[in-house]
Amino acid sequence: MALPLGMAGLAEAAELIAIALAYGGLLIAAVAVVTGWFAHSRIAVGIAFVLLVVIAILFSPWNAFQTVSSTDPDVLEWVADWQTFFVLWVVGSIACVVAAVRVFCFPAGIVQPPPPVTPEPQFRPGFRVSLTDGLVIAISLLGAILLGSIVWQIGFVIAFVVAHFFLFCNTFRIARNLELMWGVVFTSLTYATITFGRPSWVITAAISLVVTAGVIAWAMSRPSYHGLFWRQINPKLLAWWSANRPERQS
Repeated sequence: MALPLGMAGLAEAAELIAIALAYGGLLIAAVAVVTGWFAHSRIAVGIAFVLLVVIAILFSPWNAFQTVSSTDPDVLEWVADWQTFFVLWVVGSIACVVAAVRVFCFPAGIVQPPPPVTPEPQFRPGFRVSLTDGLVIAISLLGAILLGSIVWQIGFVIAFVVAHFFLFCNTFRIARNLELMWGVVFTSLTYATITFGRPSWVITAAISLVVTAGVIAWAMSRPSYHGLFWRQINPKLLAWWSANRPERQS
């Protein structure tokens, strides 16, 4: 049944808004990936990851490749636009993964020549949070609440990632390769749940939390552990610091 003229116009306007939002979000994610790559910023790469997941939840771009029976040129044009968007989304997701590997697995290089006298690196183990971290966490959680009131899955993904950012980077201070491993597991489970409806959000959260406990336990067993309760868990940290100062990574 054909839509009345007014409703058809509204549907077309809604489709235009959806495409504009999708491409706008993808552009912001691309900027975040590029920023994360060149600035070696884990926060920028994390923002890109969250945006790409939110885009997938909101727009499900892979649906553009489903069989379309309509021969309406306008409908076919919309389908072509969404198919192009899906290809760009896949490319952006791959770029985000590559940037994450660079940022989390390889330490940042020296961008400026060292001063004549290199200052002693500061030894600051334990819980640590900066003003920037606090602002990023607060803004992200506010966004999770606002977007979650519209689509709860979006709020869940954002809040879950931000909470783990706080645990891994500020509380337990685990190594970047462990953060990346957790990110790969959570991304894979989230993608499967969004695309295929399995293993489900409950199982995704449960498995991710098990991996969370595993990577934190592994980090605590290392002689370099310098997170929360390091004095009780790793009393030999000071000796490790003295012996490995040149190879230390924050």
